[in-house]
Amino acid sequence: RSVVRTPIASADVRDRVYSQMLLNTLKPHHRKHLLTARQLSEETIDQAGFASVPLRHECDALARELAATFDLSGVPGFFQKDDRWCLYSIGAGNGLYIPLRDSIGRVIGLQVRCFGDDPKRRYFTLSGAPGAYTGANAGAPWHWAKRNKEARSLVIVDGILKSYVVAEHLHAQFQFVALQFVNAFHRGVLLHAPGHL
Repeated sequence: RSVVRTPIASADVRDRVYSQMLLNTLKPHHRKHLLTARQLSEETIDQAGFASVPLRHECDALARELAATFDLSGVPGFFQKDDRWCLYSIGAGNGLYIPLRDSIGRVIGLQVRCFGDDPKRRYFTLSGAPGAYTGANAGAPWHWAKRNKEARSLVIVDGILKSYVVAEHLHAQFQFVALQFVNAFHRGVLLHAPGHL
């Protein structure tokens, strides 16, 4: 059986689905990680919408719950198995959902931060589907960590979670954008683009 890919859903649809997912609880140890290891404020954590990845069986229950309200076709991370909707359970039980937001604040994707022992397997974008199931590819969307209409300069950051940290601790005159694969371009870029943000 060949793998079938589904066209990605609109930003508005993804935002509605992912925003509902992010109502899931942020576990105390994940909040502590964001507060201490990442030095994010409580305000930033709550505004960003971080959430803990549910247990594996809870992921399936969440998918069924969401499917009763939303059309999950084309929403990366969701796929159909035996005529029922499932949620790709990357990081189930120990992972952290990191929202990717577009320039107007919509949640257009989710990255998962896993807390296992393998440093090469820490970050995954919620995308596609396991095996030969139907699933949309998330691509590599830009993430706008801080949206500032008055900004005259754009800071491109390597990493979604890192961009939240940089945006909190650097001067507010900048606009902060994260790329998931910025190493494909240049490491650490400061791009001045007056009048084009």
